[in-house]
Amino acid sequence: MSHHTENHTSLVDIILSPLGIFMALAFLLIFSVVAYLFAKPSLFPNLFSVLNMVNTKPNSSRLLPSPYPLPQGKQIFTMSHGKAVQGPKPSQIVINPYDPKIGAKQTITIDVKYETAIASGSITMETDEKTKKYALKKISGTNTQGVWETTITTDDTHDYIYNVAIEFVGADKQIFHGKLTLRAQ
Repeated sequence: MSHHTENHTSLVDIILSPLGIFMALAFLLIFSVVAYLFAKPSLFPNLFSVLNMVNTKPNSSRLLPSPYPLPQGKQIFTMSHGKAVQGPKPSQIVINPYDPKIGAKQTITIDVKYETAIASGSITMETDEKTKKYALKKISGTNTQGVWETTITTDDTHDYIYNVAIEFVGADKQIFHGKLTLRAQ
């Protein structure tokens, strides 16, 4: 038992020694500085961006993971439809380029067919901060089977939200609605 008391006394002696007190104060100082920095990130904004652990969506206080890279260049999507689908039926969508930078042109080309004439087509591009509708123009083919296209200038980021809704209207007022999720959240 005296052996245990000696070890206990030795530990107390170490803690109460000048070195023990210095180490405790140093630990408290380091902990306080770290807690202060995390409470006031505006004092050292580059400290946290260098870590690149999380990003915030523009105009949001919600923390989001860093966006993953998207494929570069042209991407082609194939669509098939069951018999229950009404209206014009897109079969292929080409997005070129898939990951445009702000200010760059992007072309969306869609092959579509229908039993009756196709009256109109449009896409709605949903990105991080904007949702915009663009008319499609028939660039080749007939009224019932053709290639429709639009070229847009990219004016928003698509780091977290990137969807394309497709709509075609037949001359008989039948409407096709579809959506491509280009970046899942």
